[in-house]
Amino acid sequence: MAENAEKKVVIALNDYLKSNPKIEETKYAIALKYGLNHTTIRHWNEKAPDVVDVLFRIVAENPKTNIAKALNEWKKPPQVLAFLRDFMRDYKAEFLDLVKEV
Repeated sequence: MAENAEKKVVIALNDYLKSNPKIEETKYAIALKYGLNHTTIRHWNEKAPDVVDVLFRIVAENPKTNIAKALNEWKKPPQVLAFLRDFMRDYKAEFLDLVKEV
């Protein structure tokens, strides 16, 4: 990676699944479970939507921020945040377990 290359935020579902071998579903099965398609998951692994990037920056600056609580209280979150909220709840994951800067 070039020194001047800007880092980006991704939803690293692949990494999370690899680090948690007890989860038997594939990323494609998980995508379907949450009403997504595998292309969406692949794109999020390449670059997270801007709203996720913003939340990542907030957590990076304020580590005590409770993203799970905020997502649970959000009445109609965007699809990506609804996915993160539900996945975190269902798989006992933390926001920073899934969202990374690369």
